[in-house]
Formats: sequence, C-alpha cells, structure tokens
Amino acid sequence: MAKHRLIQQSTKVMPKVTKATSRQLLILKKQSPNLLFVGGIFGIITSTVLACRATLRLNDTLDDIQNDVNNVKQLKHEQSATYLIEDWRRDTAYVYTKGS
Repeated sequence: MAKHRLIQQSTKVMPKVTKATSRQLLILKKQSPNLLFVGGIFGIITSTVLACRATLRLNDTLDDIQNDVNNVKQLKHEQSATYLIEDWRRDTAYVYTKGS
C-alpha cells in the first residue's frame, strides 16, 4: 500500500519537475546571446591582464637569453682550439630556441 502511494506521488512530481526544468532551459536559450557576450568580454579582459603580466616578466627573460648568447660567443673566442664550430652552432641554436 505504501509502495503504491510512493509511486503515485512520484508520478505527480515528475511532470512538475519536467515543466520547471523545461522552463529554465527555455530561459537559458533565450538569454544565451547575452551570456556568450559577457563570457567573451570576460575572456578579452582576462587575456589582456595575462598578456600585461607576461610583458612585465619579459625583461628578465630577455636578459637571461642575452647572457646565454654572450656566454656562447665568449666560449667560442676563448676556446677556439677545443670548441668546434659544430658545437658552437648547436649551442647557439639551443640558446635561441630556448628563448623563442
């Protein structure tokens, strides 16, 4: 008997839940252009902030790359007898690749 009442109550609740869910889905579909517009604006602002933060850290990175390039050039001049041209090319390519 209790099981029958439970089934009866659930059949009364399901149409209400379905109706409420469908209504919210229609509202969401109607407002989707506005939501996407706000999401796009948020994405643009976030990208701008992240780009500015990366630009502030750029000077340190460029200094490190320049020091590495100078070290490779200095090594070539100081140890020209033992430092092969192939090694110099490989090291120079590595430094420039690391910087890009």
